Amino acid sequence: QKLDEKMMSELAMMPMAQCRERLHQLTLAGYVDMVELPRTADRNPSRTAYLWYVNPQKQAGAALRGALQGIINVMDRLGQETGMRASLLAKSQRKDIVAGLAQLSQNERTALNAINEYKQRIDVATIRLDSMVLLLHDIVPGSTALAV
Repeated sequence: QKLDEKMMSELAMMPMAQCRERLHQLTLAGYVDMVELPRTADRNPSRTAYLWYVNPQKQAGAALRGALQGIINVMDRLGQETGMRASLLAKSQRKDIVAGLAQLSQNERTALNAINEYKQRIDVATIRLDSMVLLLHDIVPGSTALAV
């Protein structure tokens, strides 16, 4: 089903200008598509009707690309966070420190606990995104060759 901007703004219960802006953003993201229907031969934009529609396969592909990009972003952020605290992480891996964390100062133990908690949150986010990617792989045909 294809809808024009007026019908879309009525269904979305938002002003026409705001609806047009959102539709443009969704088009750029790959979630909706537009068809131009010129009313005259000169194809003047003021005399052209624009119909908006959703292609479910393209929409699922855009969601899959977003989920894959999310995984990349999460892993990149983890690399940045561990890079900023590389000296503390290296110190915590020493044999004398592994045997007893009492050799670390209170601030270092607090920072190390914060890093470990952050890693756990990153792992949970990665697992959630992985499950979303697996679900979307079932929906999008040929998604095994999809590259971000």
